[in-house]
Amino acid sequence: MIWIPLFLVWKNHGGLKQLVPDWGHFMLANFLFFAGHIVLLQRGARRWLTTRIGHSGFWSLFTVISACLFGWSVYEALHAPRVVLWAPQVWQVIIALILIFAGVWIAALGCKIANPLSAFGRDDAFDPEQPGILAITRHPVLWGIWLWGVGHVLANGELPFVIFFGAQALFAFFGIRIIDWRKKKQLGGERWHELAQHTSFLFNPFALFFPRFRLGQSSSYWLKRTGIAVAIFLFVLILHPVLIGISPLMQLGWAP
Repeated sequence: MIWIPLFLVWKNHGGLKQLVPDWGHFMLANFLFFAGHIVLLQRGARRWLTTRIGHSGFWSLFTVISACLFGWSVYEALHAPRVVLWAPQVWQVIIALILIFAGVWIAALGCKIANPLSAFGRDDAFDPEQPGILAITRHPVLWGIWLWGVGHVLANGELPFVIFFGAQALFAFFGIRIIDWRKKKQLGGERWHELAQHTSFLFNPFALFFPRFRLGQSSSYWLKRTGIAVAIFLFVLILHPVLIGISPLMQLGWAP
């Protein structure tokens, strides 16, 4: 999606001399954000780092680098040229908030649980007959990022945000495809199908009504993780004007 600013510059006869100062930092931040994730999650790089700093050390390093590059990308998106593609309507903001909360919720439910089929999970004690949250999707964190990205695209009609959040959603989706391929190769086709038979590749909220969804995790787990998701969502929603400079509540007409 980085080609869009190039097209706009060409259309306005700005040329590269206009592209570099206006969009250079934005494109560099986004490139390094995605390149950093790709490099760190490569099996060789991950194994090399894990042998030296341990499993928890690797994920701590990954989290710090991701947070720093993410913050830089957001900063550059906020300071990139303002190119308005559409003016978000109230209904778009409402749908966006629903999608974003769904993303936060599914990611909170799926982070660091027994899940040998995706990223951000543990390989231990997974019962394929009681998949729990994996009945909704076996990639809860990545689908959470996808929902978060799509929701933000819908609520932001300016080009830098459409590029940034759209790229996040695309990156998460292709990450899901790649992880399925890698896990199937790593586990072997027969074992992978045995583990994945009652899970879903897509985000399937209708699985909430299936009996298998209610198995796999305790009631206290659901309450705790849902409470964490609600707290994170409300915290960011209330502080959004301070952190980002944009108020979703004001877009809804609810802020004074």
